[in-house]
Amino acid sequence: DRSEFLEQWHHIVVWQLLEAMEVEDDPTRLATSLTPPIEPAQAAESIALLERLGMARRDADGRWRQLDPILSIAGEIPNSVTRRFYLSLNRLAAESHDRFERDERLLSWVTLSISDKKREEIVQEVRAFRRHLVELARRDEAPQDVHQLLIQLFPLSRTRRAKGGAK
Repeated sequence: DRSEFLEQWHHIVVWQLLEAMEVEDDPTRLATSLTPPIEPAQAAESIALLERLGMARRDADGRWRQLDPILSIAGEIPNSVTRRFYLSLNRLAAESHDRFERDERLLSWVTLSISDKKREEIVQEVRAFRRHLVELARRDEAPQDVHQLLIQLFPLSRTRRAKGGAK
């Protein structure tokens, strides 16, 4: 069950670190590589989870590796789990103001007044952009760190009582 993978934000970071650093049997080094750091026991639990889920394995040299660099679990996870996961990512984004210097983080926003038709066009552009970023990352031959990019689009007003309803 991949729900467990999203129960803690650090599982996905550990999974990505398998390609960015040499992860062997040193959970302390792995744990302190995360920002904010986690406990070594949590790092070891993440590796065990990734192995159990078939997302990572140890290679012949003893290094842990991702089995597939692309993760797509949309629709597989209950809404309550994804909600908690997104909230944890949003907390990390909010904390990044204090944790990192401005040149180490990119936090931006835009507020738009748009029609339903234009919203759908924007959603399609964001999806294409996200796919493009995944492809850029996939082609990186020497990843160093794990970064989180949150792209959010949600209504801040309701001028109609219900979708498609009259004003």
